[in-house]
Amino acid sequence: MANVLYVGPLNYGGTCLQRFNALKALGYNLKGINTLPNLSLFLKKLEKLNSYLNYKLDLIDINDAIIKSLKGENFDLIWIDKGNRIFKETLISVKKINKSVLLVDYNPDDPFGKYKKGWDNFIQSIPYYDIHLVPRKENIAEYKSMGAKNVLQFIPFWGYSPEMHSPIEIDEKIKNKFGGKVGFIGDFENERASALFFLAKSGINVRVWGPNWKNAKMKHQNLLIENRGLWKDDYKKAICSFDINLCFLRKGNRDSHTSRSIEIPACGGFMLAERTTEHLTLFEEGKEAEFFETDEELLGKIKYYLSHQQERKRIAIAGYNRCLKSEYSN
Repeated sequence: MANVLYVGPLNYGGTCLQRFNALKALGYNLKGINTLPNLSLFLKKLEKLNSYLNYKLDLIDINDAIIKSLKGENFDLIWIDKGNRIFKETLISVKKINKSVLLVDYNPDDPFGKYKKGWDNFIQSIPYYDIHLVPRKENIAEYKSMGAKNVLQFIPFWGYSPEMHSPIEIDEKIKNKFGGKVGFIGDFENERASALFFLAKSGINVRVWGPNWKNAKMKHQNLLIENRGLWKDDYKKAICSFDINLCFLRKGNRDSHTSRSIEIPACGGFMLAERTTEHLTLFEEGKEAEFFETDEELLGKIKYYLSHQQERKRIAIAGYNRCLKSEYSN
């Protein structure tokens, strides 16, 4: 099996570590370099500012670690997961040390989208990768316009981890702690907040888990905002504790599906997601998941499925089976 140097944010609970473990399970010889190690609060803030301003300061010596690894071992492939802090000079040096090594960029984010601050160093490095793996159709032409040799988009771009995402039995205590009738797990965005506020005003009780929701200006007694993320088994417990799991996409990232699109059904949760071509490719509407386009359609489907428990359960089971049958795991 090939020797792989895997560079990315290898923290527990993140999708990067899940991909690392998937490659390991397939039999590849892996060495990891964590681009998000445990840092002091001061260093975290400094690194965030450094990245945002596109300074070429390697505060945690990631680029040096890559070069040092190559001098000690022979790798067939270097997989760089979200390489916004990997410099083009590093990639040039890599090829000088080992001309035959394959440089792979796997980027779940959108360096050309709304949130493109902090991506200058990555964009400069695009021509020096052998292949880019991207989640969006639009990215193909954008990467090529910046000198990319090969760009590949595939669906689903994200997968689930069988170890982390699977159906579990939920008792009343866990349901009260994490769940409810309708829930959303994810970061704050204005469009999401607006839709959830609409539901709350319409009499729907919604519980929200995720960071940055303190930015939500809209408040309502039917909207319970926890304002913190869920990690490890708590994430799975919450999905299994909601009667209906909402799946909003990140507009600034131009997403047509996301990690939750796979993780919710993989946990046996009932998913009500934004209707996109990619979602309709992944799950059959009304049989394996449900979809919506407008706030009004979202509200109508929530009301319907809250009062049709057996149908909701059948769809959740079918969505889970689709994940297994279509091999949506990492």
